[in-house]
Amino acid sequence: LTRFDMTAHRVRDSPCTNLCGMLSQNRTLTYLDLSENPMTDAGVAQLLKGVSLNHSLKHLLLCKLSLSPQLAELTTSALLTNTALGRLALDGNSLSLKMAERLSAVFDS
Repeated sequence: LTRFDMTAHRVRDSPCTNLCGMLSQNRTLTYLDLSENPMTDAGVAQLLKGVSLNHSLKHLLLCKLSLSPQLAELTTSALLTNTALGRLALDGNSLSLKMAERLSAVFDS
């Protein structure tokens, strides 16, 4: 499995724990799209734990999830430990300018 697209599949928080486990062990997945799902910050936080342990994921799309600005620190931490990730799409989320700058700095480093 190299590509997993779950756009608008009504994925809620509960499967995120399983996705975290899968991401932390998977070495072939390069593309994950969970855009337009009713996940809360808690679910995305679980997902980011798996992302931080994964070293094959290159594209992560989390568009239109209604993420809160408080998720900035978790997102930045996950990106700092996942050096393979080259694309993070967060379109349609309410990101502050400060959060956008922090995420951009991670990719620039």
